[in-house]
Amino acid sequence: MQTESQAIQPDPRVIEAVEALSNRRPALVPLLTAFGGLLAHKAALAERLAGSISKDAVCVDPARLAQGVPLLAGADLSALRNVMSEAVVVFLPLLAEAFPTLNIELSHVAVALDHPGQERADVAVLARHLLDGNEEALARAAEVMAVPAGVLVFVLRGILAPVLAAVSVSVRARLAETTWTKGFCPVCGSLPGLAALSKVGDLGSEFLRGGGGQKHLHCSLCGHDWRIARGMCPVCENSDKDQREYFRVEGETVEKVDICLKCGLYVSCVDLRELDGEPPLEVLSLGMAHLDILARQKGYRPAAWLPWNQLD
Repeated sequence: MQTESQAIQPDPRVIEAVEALSNRRPALVPLLTAFGGLLAHKAALAERLAGSISKDAVCVDPARLAQGVPLLAGADLSALRNVMSEAVVVFLPLLAEAFPTLNIELSHVAVALDHPGQERADVAVLARHLLDGNEEALARAAEVMAVPAGVLVFVLRGILAPVLAAVSVSVRARLAETTWTKGFCPVCGSLPGLAALSKVGDLGSEFLRGGGGQKHLHCSLCGHDWRIARGMCPVCENSDKDQREYFRVEGETVEKVDICLKCGLYVSCVDLRELDGEPPLEVLSLGMAHLDILARQKGYRPAAWLPWNQLD
């Protein structure tokens, strides 16, 4: 149970965007009900945690970044253990409320994380395994907790998302002074869950091939945004225009799915130039779940795992 000091109020900007999307796409209301509140609380928690992360907690090394190495690659995450523990206390009850069918599994994870006793239940160690993609270590930890590995990964991603979003905020200014040209996140190394064409262009830049605004990628885990060359696949770096295509719903001008025929992966894309204001990108991604279903029916796979792009 959360204490008064631990409770957080959902981000009103996210709530407003979810409500607008619910009115525009009633068919997505069940999905929006399940995930909308979590996204709003995540945004609020990330803002609160950002003030608890010291400048020394994450090293920003321009030389490593120039070589394509994300900030958290191989990093000791023990300096973030306290904020991770706070996220556990705040976010696990929210997950239980949103997904009551997982209450038993969530209680097992909660007990294990509250009484680590061994390395497999240390939240910082588990976070390291998740960022490293160490499926074997995560499977062992899940077995100890008596939960399916997929549930543990789902919970860890939910807990870590606001923590890593706070890290992203804390390093944003320093990252702006460095060079990053990769398709994976410069903060946590995850692949993008969404691409966006920005409202403001910078004509003449290599990032603008294809005409119009700059292309940014939005990290599927920490929510960091970074620029990328428009014609490049963020996964395999294929830039051959004959091996890249897109599709959109007839009559739709804002949303589309960018597909790389070389690796068979896709990233949904939103054109912010066609929108009034700039809603939170994660809400826009959630509102494109129908495109995820269509893309998977066409035989393509998402570049990054998101809870709502696994639906059939």
